[in-house]
Amino acid sequence: MRLAGTASNTASIGARVRAKATINGNSVWQYRELSAQNTFNGHNALEIHFGFGDASVVDSIQIIWPSGITKTLIQVPSNQYLVLAENTIAEAKPVFLKIQAKNTFATQMFSLTLQAGAIPSASYHLLDPLGDAVIDSATGVLTWTPQPSDVGSHVMHIIATNSAGSDTAELTIDVLEFTKPVVNLKNDKVMFAGTLYRDTIQAAGNPTIKYFILSAPAGFAVDSSTGVIQWTPAAETIESVQLLAKNLAGRDTLSYSIQVDPKPTLSVLQNPALTKYADLVLNGENTVAGNPAIKIGNVSQGNMTLVAGTDRVFKFPLEFLQTADYVISVDALSASGYKVVLDKTFSAVVVKPLVKTELKRDAWSVIFNEHTFADEAVVLVELDSVNGDLVINFSGQQELKKPIQLHFKEASLVYAMKNNKRINGISENGSNTVNLSEYGSYRILKSGGKNLETKRLPNGVGLIGNYPNPFNPTTSIQYSLNRETKIDLAIYNTLGQRVKTLFSGQHPAGFHSRTWDGTNERNFTVTSGIYLVRLKSPDNISTQKILLLK
Repeated sequence: MRLAGTASNTASIGARVRAKATINGNSVWQYRELSAQNTFNGHNALEIHFGFGDASVVDSIQIIWPSGITKTLIQVPSNQYLVLAENTIAEAKPVFLKIQAKNTFATQMFSLTLQAGAIPSASYHLLDPLGDAVIDSATGVLTWTPQPSDVGSHVMHIIATNSAGSDTAELTIDVLEFTKPVVNLKNDKVMFAGTLYRDTIQAAGNPTIKYFILSAPAGFAVDSSTGVIQWTPAAETIESVQLLAKNLAGRDTLSYSIQVDPKPTLSVLQNPALTKYADLVLNGENTVAGNPAIKIGNVSQGNMTLVAGTDRVFKFPLEFLQTADYVISVDALSASGYKVVLDKTFSAVVVKPLVKTELKRDAWSVIFNEHTFADEAVVLVELDSVNGDLVINFSGQQELKKPIQLHFKEASLVYAMKNNKRINGISENGSNTVNLSEYGSYRILKSGGKNLETKRLPNGVGLIGNYPNPFNPTTSIQYSLNRETKIDLAIYNTLGQRVKTLFSGQHPAGFHSRTWDGTNERNFTVTSGIYLVRLKSPDNISTQKILLLK
C-alpha cells in the first residue's frame, strides 16, 4: 500500500500501520512504520508491503497518521495494491471465499450465509434463483425450501457488488429425499447364558435415524444414535424384543426373539483304569454349533471331536505325565454364531507308590504320603469359591488307601461341601492339618470365622449335584431333605422314560447321597449320553442333568 498524507506530511513519514490475518490457521498481527531510515520493522521507501501467506482476506488493517487520524479497514481481500489518503479510504472489490457443496432435504428449509470481503460492503443478488430461493442483499443470507420434485443436485450463482467491482460465487446444493426408516429383518438369535450379546440395528432412511426399545428383557440396551445393542443374560430363557427406528419422515419396528441356552460346561473325565489318561469334555446340550477350538496355555491344540452317539458332546484327549498346572480355554459357538470362551484351570498331581508327593501353594499344600495309593495315580485339584470362601475340589479314580493331607499355614476350618460337616484336624504352632478320606469338594474358612455347622438341617428338599460329572462308570448323587418325608429318587433318559430307581419311600432328614452305576432296572449297562436325575417329594420336584461317557 501507499499512504498519501493531507493533514500530516505528504509522504506520511511517521505513519504506523498494523494488519491482522489468519495465516496457516493462526491469527497473526503484523506492524509497519514509515520512516526516513531503515529499521527492523520500518521502511525508507514510500510503499508498505505485508505478506499474508495463505490468507485470502485480511481481517483488519489500521492506519495511524502522524496527525492522530486513525482509519480501520476490515475484511480486505489480499493480493492487491492499495492507495490510502489520510482523509479517505481506498475501495476494494468483493472477493468470495471458496464455497463447499451443501446437502439438504426436500421440504426442509435450507439456510446459508454467504459473505465476500469488500470495501465498502457488498450487495448480494441471486443470478439464477431456484423455486422460492432468496438472498438478503445486505447480509448475504440465502434461504430456500426445496420441494420433493427438487430431489437431486442443483447449482446457484451469487454475485456480490460494490462501487469497486463485483465477484461471483457458485453454490452446489444436493437435495436428498425424505425417507422413513426401513429396518432390515433379523432372524431369531441363539446365544449362551452369561455371555455378551452384541448386535446392530440396520436401518436405511433420511434424515438421521434414532433407535429406541419398545419391549425387551431387563438389562437390554440400545444406543439411540448408532443402533448398537448389548445384553448379557444371566440364565436360560427365551425373550421377545421389539425395537423402534424413527426419523422426521416416519418409523419402522423390528421384532424378533432371543433364545438363551445354558452355558456349555467343561469337565475332565479320567480313565478309570489308567488315570494318567483323561478326556476334556464339553457338554453343549444340543446348542453348540461346530467343533469347539481348544487351547492349552497359549498353544492351540486344534478342535474337539464329537462323542459318538451324543448330540453336541465333545471331547479332547489329555495325558498327565508329570505333576503340572493346566490352563485350558475352549471357544464354542452358538447356532447364531455367538462365541463363548470356557476356561478350565486345575493341577494334575502324579502320585507314585512309596513316594511322598506334595502340591504346594502360598497358604496351603496337599500331601500324598507313600501309601496313599497302591498303584500310580493322578489326582486332579481344582480351586473354586463360594461366597468369597476358598473351595478345593479333589477328583480321582483310584481308591484312597490312606487319607489325603490338607495342610494350612494359618489355622483354618474345613467343611465337606456335600453335607457342610466340619472335618477336624490337628493344630500345631498356629497351623493345622486335616485328613481327607474321600474325594470331593471342601470349603475353607479362617479359624474364628463363621461356623457352617450352626445349621444342622438343609434349607429345603432338593438335589445338590453329582460327583463326578461326567462319570464312568459310577457317580454319587447328593441331595438334602430339611425334614423326614416320602421321596422318589430316580434316573430318567431324555425321552422321559425311567431308567433306574435309586430310592423310593420314607426318608430321614439331612444330607444324603446315592450311587448310580450306569445300569438300568435289569442291571444292564446303559449307553453314553445325558440323563436326568429326579428327586420328587409331596411338595417339590428337583431335576438335574448328568452325563455318562464311556
